[in-house]
Amino acid sequence: MKTITISSDNPEDKKNETTLAHVKSHCIYLDPEILTDNILLKNTITHELFHTIKPDSLTIVDPYTLKDGYSIIGYHGLSIVVSNGKEQTQFWVIEDAAAEACASLYYPEYSVPNIYYANVWSLMLKIIHKWWVDTNDLIQCQSNNGFEFFCEILLNKKPTPQDIESLMGIFNEVYMTQDDLTEEALKKIEKIKNQ
Repeated sequence: MKTITISSDNPEDKKNETTLAHVKSHCIYLDPEILTDNILLKNTITHELFHTIKPDSLTIVDPYTLKDGYSIIGYHGLSIVVSNGKEQTQFWVIEDAAAEACASLYYPEYSVPNIYYANVWSLMLKIIHKWWVDTNDLIQCQSNNGFEFFCEILLNKKPTPQDIESLMGIFNEVYMTQDDLTEEALKKIEKIKNQ
């Protein structure tokens, strides 16, 4: 059984203003500013617990070059590991959408911290309510670096690299706007399912 540590001694700088916490291995590092707000603290820990269940190492895949020049080189939980040949980073939007959805379904008092997360949370909840995936699928895929399996469940077919890139684009578009694009995103996912 894994032990989870919670610490306010954050070894990394904040990456952006939406980051209240991050997980490294099985430790949740919290921004000390949230320690005095019990509701925000509980919400943050509930969300971050989802991130702690991913394996310590990533799954490497045959590279697939995306339209932006980056290549998918692996999966870590429900995050997609990409590289431009010099540096690697993770596309985490789908993983965070899953974390938001699971947190809100398991903890009814949960609230989403900002509009960007709220948009992808709303999209993932609508996907769950359509029975395209469920929280058990999300947890299983997160804990096994099963991003491709998540795509297979969601699309009801083996995903092509183009399908994966399309899903990345759909979730990113929903995340990057303050408008509610979830219905449009669902139609785009439905189109991929039917191809």
